Parts: sequence; C-alpha cells; structure tokens
Amino acid sequence: MKRKSVFSKKYWMDQGLSESEAIFQIQIRRPNNVNYYINKFDCSLEEANEKLKKFQKLGIKSRNKEKSRKSNKRCVDYWLSRGYDLEQSKQQVSKLQSTFSLEKCIKKYGILEGTSRWQQRQKKWQQTLKNKTKEERDNINHRKNGNSYAMLSKNMTNDEIVVFMKQKKNMTLFTELEQFNQYVKQKLKTNADLYYSPVDKFIRNFSALQFDILKIKDKVGWASQFIKQDSSIVYKSNSKQTYRKWIEQGLLRSSYEILFHEKLIEYKIRFLLDGKYPNSSMRYDFFLPDFEIYIEICPMYSKDEKYTLKMDRKKQLFGCILLKDEVEFDHFLNEIMEKNASNNTRHI
Repeated sequence: MKRKSVFSKKYWMDQGLSESEAIFQIQIRRPNNVNYYINKFDCSLEEANEKLKKFQKLGIKSRNKEKSRKSNKRCVDYWLSRGYDLEQSKQQVSKLQSTFSLEKCIKKYGILEGTSRWQQRQKKWQQTLKNKTKEERDNINHRKNGNSYAMLSKNMTNDEIVVFMKQKKNMTLFTELEQFNQYVKQKLKTNADLYYSPVDKFIRNFSALQFDILKIKDKVGWASQFIKQDSSIVYKSNSKQTYRKWIEQGLLRSSYEILFHEKLIEYKIRFLLDGKYPNSSMRYDFFLPDFEIYIEICPMYSKDEKYTLKMDRKKQLFGCILLKDEVEFDHFLNEIMEKNASNNTRHI
C-alpha cells in the first residue's frame, strides 16, 4: 500500500485537521513558503520574508551546484558519495587533476610535441584565469594555498614554508603576528575598500595559509581590529562592487570618498560635496571653501587610460587636486593645515 505524503492535504485531514489546518502543516514543511521560516526560526513576518528571498535567490543555485559536484569525478563529493573516505577521495581527485602533466604529455606524444601541447594548455589556462574576476581568482588561490599548507606542514617548519612559498608562488607570508598586522595596515592605506568590507570578504583577501601559520583561529575577531563597521555604509554588489553612504550634504559614491569624508571630519575642515565646477557642467567630488580647493578622488588614476585622461582634463581646466588613496589624503590635508597655521601666525 502506497504511503501517504505529508505534503498532501488528505494525509492531515485523515488525522482530524481542517482543510486550512492541513494547508498550514504543508506550508511549514516547504522552504519556499514564508510560514516555514516563521515556524522554524520563530521570527517576525518581515524577517521570514528576508529568509525566503535568500532561499529563492540562492537555493536552486546551491542545490544544482551540490548535485553537479556529486556527479563530477573531479570533485571530492563525487567520491565521498561512493563510499570513499575523505583522504581516498582527495587522492582520486588528485590523480585526475594530474592527467595533463608535462611528464604524461611527453610519455604520450614524445618530447617535442608533448612539451608543445603542455605549454599551449598552460597558456590557455593562464588566459582563462586572467578573464576571471578578482574575487574568483582570490577564491582559487585561497583553495590552492590551503591544500599547499596541508602538504608542506608535514615536512617543513613555518619559516621554511614562508621561504618556499615566496620563491615558488611569489607569496608574501609572515611568521610573526605583529609583522602580519603591520602588513595589513599598510595594505589598508592603499585600498580603502578593505576598510568597509563585510568581515568574510575582508578575510578572503588574505591567504588561508597565513592564518594557519600564525594559528589564527578566530579570524572574525582578528579582522574586527581593522575594518570599520558602519551600518549606514551600503555595499552594493553590482558589476563594480561599490560602496555608498548618504550624509547630510549628499551621497558618497565609493569607499575612497567615504574615507576622505571621515578625514575631513577628523581635521575639522568644511566642504561641499558633488557640485558643478564654475561655468561648467562637469562635477567635482569635494570643494574646500576655506582653501578654495577642488578635490577629485581618483583611485583608478593611472590604472585606466580613459579615466586618467578625464582626470587630467579636469586638473588642466580647473586646477583641482587629484588624490588616490589614504596616504595621499593624509599628506594633502597635513600640508594645507600647516600652510593655514603658518598664514595665521603671520597675521598675528
């Protein structure tokens, strides 16, 4: 006799529930229904709707990805689902990944043709890697580095691993926590995006191997000393992955503008935001009325030819100051404050 499903109304109505009660029992068992989240997490309707939206956005993609991994021989999940233990599964994947090694190519095609085929494959892979986003490349390196440490740590000290990885993979690693922290602080000065990153995104900017070497288990706690948590800053995950913050004077359109604004507040300097240059439709980022200086925040200067030409034209037309990162922010603000103090001294 076929067993009745808990997702049928008849199943529940046969147990004495009304039709509406039977429908509710089905709803709290379906992740694509808001009542499922209200019942499971005892949360408000608003919170439940947020959870439902996340499920609808990622659920199908995640389930398809899991299904795909279990059907792909190059994934550990494929071998785990067939009774292999974790170590055996990794070995099976490793064998498949080495099928296009230089040694095997030479053995199959001879020295000249085998070497040529292998080099062409390497070039194709490098081009594929270059076309990926920075986040995708970081994720690939993150996984590779983690596996490297697992293999190396069995036979090498931390100091030896650092030297090896620097020579073989051109990686910057440290064996002292204070040295690593200083490196991170220096990195923040030229990359304002890191200041306001969600904590998990911030952590992904650094090698898993580095955390293993320094035995940093509480990565979130470690990261909290560097990042600036501000609920009014919105991380907009679009093609440009930018940051936004509304202030009284208007909208700050990037992490660099947010940081420069914080510096102006710190130095107690008055400013106007996102206005038009005199007799022009072109717009400036900041204007400092007490110094009569226009500011353009341009972190992509010298990295993008079209952008650089646009900034150079603004500088030529309006005499604006171009600032790229925190180092230049501090240097510029210290300079104008010193000049201002000097002028005030002369007037006394």
